[in-house]
Amino acid sequence: MPKLHHQASEWYEQNGFSDEAIEHALCSENFERTVHLIEGHVDVLWQRGEFTKLRRWLDGLPVELVSSKPQLCIFHAWSLLIMGQRDAAERSLQIAEQALDPSTDHITKTSYRERDKLPDSDRMKLRGRSATIRAVMGWYQGDVPGIIKHSTQALEYLPKQDSWRGPAADVLGSAQ
Repeated sequence: MPKLHHQASEWYEQNGFSDEAIEHALCSENFERTVHLIEGHVDVLWQRGEFTKLRRWLDGLPVELVSSKPQLCIFHAWSLLIMGQRDAAERSLQIAEQALDPSTDHITKTSYRERDKLPDSDRMKLRGRSATIRAVMGWYQGDVPGIIKHSTQALEYLPKQDSWRGPAADVLGSAQ
């Protein structure tokens, strides 16, 4: 069965069916392939608001693998936050932030490799997305100074066309 799922995943990917390709990659237990496919499709899922689907896929992966990918940790943190699991979102966000912080010396070797592979523009975008989540967390807690700090940081780090600017600007407007 895993081999058939792998073949189905490849076929779906080649024919432009990303969701199905991910589903079959996950069923094949080829987790590296699954991560690769999710990373290539995650922004589309986020923009479509398909947080539950994304979270289900991430929950189907080994925790260590998700934890070694800052981008996936950030998306996982977002999905946890909107599902009301703030403590779990905080933990996932901290893992991502440690992996993205060049001054952190107590992170895993995997995180070092992942961080070192990221171009500076991607690292800044991920830091901006992390700051967006922090700003939204501040909004839930009524932490106006935190909202302003993190929203401003997010808007500074995120590229002009990044859709994560919207939530950052929304909570900043609410705080002001």
